[in-house]
Amino acid sequence: AGSAPAPESDLYSLGSVLYSVYAGRNLFEDFAAPLLRYKCMHAKASPLTAVSDTPEALSKAVAQLVAKDPSERVQGFHQLLELFPVEACPARRAPLSGRRDEVSRATALFDGHRSGIRILTIDGDTGAGKTRMVEELAFRHELNHGHFLIGRSYERDNRQFEPILQIISDRFKRQDSKLDEWIRNDGLGFAYSVRTLLPELKDHFAIGNSTLELTVEKLVADLAGTLLSMTKHDASIVVAIEDLHWADESTAHVLEQVALRSGEANLRLIVTHRTDSNPAAVRSRLDTFRLPGIDLERISLEALGPNEAREMARSFTTDVDRIKWIVENAAGNPLFLEECARYGEIPADKLPKRISDVLIEKTNRLHASLKSTAEVLALFPRPISVELASKVIESLPGSDARSVEEIEELLAAGILIKDRGRLA
Repeated sequence: AGSAPAPESDLYSLGSVLYSVYAGRNLFEDFAAPLLRYKCMHAKASPLTAVSDTPEALSKAVAQLVAKDPSERVQGFHQLLELFPVEACPARRAPLSGRRDEVSRATALFDGHRSGIRILTIDGDTGAGKTRMVEELAFRHELNHGHFLIGRSYERDNRQFEPILQIISDRFKRQDSKLDEWIRNDGLGFAYSVRTLLPELKDHFAIGNSTLELTVEKLVADLAGTLLSMTKHDASIVVAIEDLHWADESTAHVLEQVALRSGEANLRLIVTHRTDSNPAAVRSRLDTFRLPGIDLERISLEALGPNEAREMARSFTTDVDRIKWIVENAAGNPLFLEECARYGEIPADKLPKRISDVLIEKTNRLHASLKSTAEVLALFPRPISVELASKVIESLPGSDARSVEEIEELLAAGILIKDRGRLA
């Protein structure tokens, strides 16, 4: 008791749960907390065979799992595996790897109770792990009983104000006293706009119908007011808008209103966007927040290093050759790495479909000359030297001796990667 958690602690927890399932009662019970603690530390539980119709072998395994001597618990676990043979399944997702510093910076920005607007932008290439990092931040924040509300923009078929409406809807799904208090004190002022855009929320507002004309300007002002008043009323709220590069203009207008009203705000906002997608629009939307009184910080997610990529790959397999293939083909991109890892066998001549789709999308955004260069270099089955790539490019019609510039552009676009001085 009181020592640091260890694997044996988890085995004890497993034994306690199994005991409760088979016995129909807790391992130890007592109304007085001090006595219950004493029992947990010193008493020996009745064997399962004494309190339920449980086979002797299972009763013995559970007894070892909850033994006071931690060394006995491992033996109990091995007995349990013999009783319930299981086949290990490959992981479908790896733990967040290589982003410890970024997560620390993000959590530090949102710690404390400073008023005003604090904004963190997270950018990176397709598959760099922006969504995965937001999920990690959400998990950590909600462990501390806060609300982490996420709204996403989509490449197509966005509703007007899409991510803002998702955020508001998410908050209403988390019914609590602070939400009820906000509805009574502030929410009624925005009720007509909110329930017009989100009819499913109409029962939350005790108001009648209105003939008030809801112009776009009125909707923008009310949605901005909803965000500002909700987050000011409940300091535990953090808001995230994913894929700002796909956000519609109405969403951009709401964010502009929020920025202009920073004096009445207590807003913590995370915004993600792709580095290479719609950069002019993203820059314009982020410039909205470059105002006095607004803390704006940026985290740019780079490719994982070889050690970090190997650590992530080991979450999926222990096969050394397969780990090597995954790391070589993923180029430090977490999405690519997970997609490669999901292949049951190492493919000889192709990449997983999601990786191919991303690369095709990237290639289609290139201008005609650069796209032709990328297609020619893709014919080489193995990484090639920069010198050879330069000679190939210079031999193409219309290259105008721009080999170095084109290689740099392809590297910047994520079409080429440089590994130990060679291009792939």
